[in-house]
Amino acid sequence: MIYSFVDINGCPLDTALPAEAMNFNGVFLENEIEGYRTLYVSGRESLAPELDTYDTGARAGASLKRRRFPTRPITVGYQLLSRTPEDFRQAFNKMARILNVQEGRMVFADEPDKYFTGTLSSMGDIEPGRNNITAELEFTCLDPFKYSVEETLYSLRTLSRVEYEGTQPCYPRIRWDIKGNTGYVGAFLGDASTIIQIGNPDEGQLTSNTFAAGDVVEADCASATITVNGVIRDDLGAVGNAWESFLLTPGENLIGALSSSWAQRPDITLAVREVWL
Repeated sequence: MIYSFVDINGCPLDTALPAEAMNFNGVFLENEIEGYRTLYVSGRESLAPELDTYDTGARAGASLKRRRFPTRPITVGYQLLSRTPEDFRQAFNKMARILNVQEGRMVFADEPDKYFTGTLSSMGDIEPGRNNITAELEFTCLDPFKYSVEETLYSLRTLSRVEYEGTQPCYPRIRWDIKGNTGYVGAFLGDASTIIQIGNPDEGQLTSNTFAAGDVVEADCASATITVNGVIRDDLGAVGNAWESFLLTPGENLIGALSSSWAQRPDITLAVREVWL
């Protein structure tokens, strides 16, 4: 028999991650668990909405009452190859420990700019007495959508057009960097029927106003939270604003920024985290 010699020093081993390798809460399982490798992932693409309909009587068919998306299951098929039963048990225990997180962030190697939020709900059936296995991990995403890892920032003028690239509506964050005494700040969508107002719009120019130079005011439309210099301030308009309606929809959005007419205009930033099906 003739053997061929291969110089492994000149040919590094292929350690590339699989295309669908999962980064869970900041770590790839391939990099943390010896012998682990992702084989396939399902559930990331298709998710049909649930339709709630009602009978229209004499007319054929039905009418749509409500359309909603259910929770999303994501299944990760993997193999785990170990030399000894002790190695296998150590690797499996480490995997269980890494995945024992509620609402973990799931990023996949072929789409590193987006993430799902999921919780491990099943580790599948493991064939007993084997050191080398193939099995499945199932995660339940109570929020069925995926989100951009990075926020997109827009500088707002009195009236700005924002092109939103997600496929699902999203709630933005708005930040006002106050330049001088100011009575109130705000923002509105479209024809100004949807508005957020923080502070007192009737306040005149005083020695001491609601906001002063250096203050940072932020409105998180998703949580209906207002903060000033990082401190939550429910007294400044968290109640009574159109939080549920203040969202961007796919395509072009018209958004305006407000502040006391007599005040130096603050720097205003819109932070958008795209939402995708």
